[in-house]
Amino acid sequence: MIIRIIKAEEMLRITAFMKQFEEETAFVKVNVGYATMRYEEMINAGAATVFVAEKDGELMGALGSIKAPDLHNGEIIAIETFWFTAPEHRGCGVKLLDAFEKWAADNGCAKTAMIHLADSMPDRLEKFYLKRGYQLIEKHYTRRIP
Repeated sequence: MIIRIIKAEEMLRITAFMKQFEEETAFVKVNVGYATMRYEEMINAGAATVFVAEKDGELMGALGSIKAPDLHNGEIIAIETFWFTAPEHRGCGVKLLDAFEKWAADNGCAKTAMIHLADSMPDRLEKFYLKRGYQLIEKHYTRRIP
């Protein structure tokens, strides 16, 4: 298995893979065309980075991120935007996170931020993040406008 950063022109393959995540959560719906376009723009602008785990050409998992100054204090932060591993390859997810954290450290980030969805292994992921040294900062709520 290899972990690598993709080029913008590879993004369609990743967003199509991300569609599988819709089976895992009620909260995420992936518009492949839109997501591909936005990630390509952000990768080309240097604002987004996407890591993939592959073996023999098979996509096993991916982790997307954006890098930007914190709007409150200017510290550079790398923020995970998605992290999905195909269920049959769940062990490679940690290697994606390791690569993301190393990349953040090597690219001047003061911190990384990870998320988890309320219906996608929240207790397990919270324990995992806390064990790795992450702090629970806030819970995020959304409301659809009627």
